[in-house]
Amino acid sequence: MRRGHVIAGLLCAWVLWENIIVSGSQQANAWAILDAREVLSQCEAVMRGFKDSEKTKSEKEGATVTVHPRAVTVKRENREEFIRYFCLPAGTDPRPRTTD
Repeated sequence: MRRGHVIAGLLCAWVLWENIIVSGSQQANAWAILDAREVLSQCEAVMRGFKDSEKTKSEKEGATVTVHPRAVTVKRENREEFIRYFCLPAGTDPRPRTTD
C-alpha cells in the first residue's frame, strides 16, 4: 500500500504549500505541504477550497478575515495570522534556507 502512495506522489507535478506567519503575542512562521495534483489548475482549485475553509472557520471563531488572491489574513484579539498558499512544481521547496 505504501508503495502505491509513493508512485502516486511521483505522478503529481504541482504541490500546494501553506505558510502561516503569526504576529502578536505568539510569533511563528510555519510551512506545510497540504496537497499535490497533476495539473496546476487542479492545485489552484484545491487552494481556493483551503482559503474558503479558513475564512469560514475563522469567521465562526469571531475573527476578522481578509481574503487575498493567494492568501488569507486572520485578525484575532491578540494576534494576526497571514496564511499564504503556493502551488509550486514538485521538487520545489519554498522554505528559507538555514545555515547551522
